[in-house]
Order: sequence, then structure tokens, then C-alpha cells
Amino acid sequence: MSTRYSRLIAPDREKFLDLLRREAQNRKKANPGQILSVYQNELAKSYSYSNWSMMHRHVSRMKQSQFDDFCSKVLANLRTNVANISLREQRPKVKCALFSPNIGYVAREFKDGDPQAIVLADATKIKAEMESNDVYYYNAGKVHMHKGYLKSGLFEIPLVAPRSEYLHWIEGFHQVNAAIELGMKVIPVGTSLALAQELKSLVGTANPTGSREQFDFSGCEATVM
Repeated sequence: MSTRYSRLIAPDREKFLDLLRREAQNRKKANPGQILSVYQNELAKSYSYSNWSMMHRHVSRMKQSQFDDFCSKVLANLRTNVANISLREQRPKVKCALFSPNIGYVAREFKDGDPQAIVLADATKIKAEMESNDVYYYNAGKVHMHKGYLKSGLFEIPLVAPRSEYLHWIEGFHQVNAAIELGMKVIPVGTSLALAQELKSLVGTANPTGSREQFDFSGCEATVM
């Protein structure tokens, strides 16, 4: 079962704040000579905060229900800007991030310090595996949030562990659904390097070399397959 959000809220909020930073950076492009903080504060004021620091502090501390509402409001407001950015730019690569730098503690198949791998999965195959899982569930709010991240060029890689005839999901239902709903045909999925070939045989895309070009794995310490 995907349990990360029930046990740890901070990563969601940091990624959301990073989305807002990227929006401020996009606004700065119209006037490169101006300092970034001007646009960060401008963005914060549009949501009734006196400056960026106050918004950052409040987002970090607000109740989960408040965060969900605020997240939905911001993503709705940014949707038009994101669409315009997509039209202006030549499809920037999606910047990917691993679930964790150390996966030894999240599943019995992994050991502390295990090297990681990223398998470029066929969307149809990974969707079928996901939906056939006994603990699969769909959370519209989380999917909407991850669609917003993807539209801004960010993707947190799902993490799974192959177990004989099925996949044990540590994290990723929401990310996979978001990617599929946005039309992605290939989805990066993480596991240990030792289990990567097994995962690739199960859900791997037929053209991993060509598919890799759409992603930026520079921040991921993992072997891409």
C-alpha cells in the first residue's frame, strides 16, 4: 500500500513550494534584471500573504485540510500559466526525483544501502499491474496535485518491489495515475538494482533508449533501464 502520505507530510509541501518557486522564476524571465525575491513576494501577495517568507512558514505549518484546499486553489490559478509555458518552450524534460536515497527500510526485499534502479515502464503495463493490486486505491486530490507537479516539470518516481507474481507498491499510485491522465506513455518506476531486470521484464517499455530523452534523471543516484 502507498503509505508515505499518511506518515510524512513534509515532502508534499516542499515539492509544492518548489512549484511556486518555479512559477516565480518563470515570471522573472520577462525582466531578468529584477531579483527573484520580488516575484516570490508578488506571488505570495496574490494569495493574501505579506511576503514569501510568511507564505512559506504558513504552508509548512497549516493543517492538512487547509493545505489540500490551498494546493487546489494555487494549481487552478497556475494552470493557465503552465499551459502558456508549455507552448513557449520546447517540451522541457521532466525532472525526476527518487522516493528516498536509501530504500533499505521500506520493504523486505531491500537491504540498507542497496543501489537503486529506474525502469522505464510501459504505461499500459504498469497501470494493469497497479489496478490489479489488492490494496490499490484512487485519491482524486493527490492525483490532481501530482498532475500539477508534472505540468511544472516535476515527477516523484514510484517505488515498487517485485514479489513472485505481483508488485509490492511502496509508493506511487497517485503519480502513475497523474502521468497516465496527462497522456504519458512511459513512466519511470523505481526498485533496487538487484530486482530491476525482473521489473523490466514485467512492465518495461519496448524502447527504453528513445523514451529516456523526455526525462531528466540528473538528481537520481540510480541506474536507468
